[in-house]
Amino acid sequence: MPSPAPSSRMAPRPRRRWLLPVAAALVALLVVAALQGRRVLAERALRAEVEAVLAEFRKQLPMPHGPGLVFEQVLFEGDALVMVVRAQKRRVSDPEDPAARAAVARAEQALLRPFCRDAGVAYLLARGVTLTRRFIDRDGARFFDVSLTARDCATTSGESSP
Repeated sequence: MPSPAPSSRMAPRPRRRWLLPVAAALVALLVVAALQGRRVLAERALRAEVEAVLAEFRKQLPMPHGPGLVFEQVLFEGDALVMVVRAQKRRVSDPEDPAARAAVARAEQALLRPFCRDAGVAYLLARGVTLTRRFIDRDGARFFDVSLTARDCATTSGESSP
């Protein structure tokens, strides 16, 4: 019996159904790794800028802030750059007109606006950091905080320098 003639068609190649999902997973992994690397670099750049701004502020400390007030510390709390101003003689418990305290807080809020023009502060604000000035009494109890965000800077011209 003669053997059958060889077919001009080749036998079908087995499908590799696993190849496409594996390739897609590898591409996804590479994309995630690249994004993670960019995020890490951005965090390092932000941290370096935070440290530079903190160092610049700290060079000047302690310094008078007004009658009976001393700007004594700057620190980072969460996403806020906090400037601590201590009242040298007053206490939170001292009698005071609430309207007077509110007026002081509004005035201090306005005094933050010039920081919009500071390149280091503006860099931090643009990345979601909040600039906060915290007023404490001689014992460390908090009178009030005032804050500045990038949105505040977008609505002001920052008339004078800090």
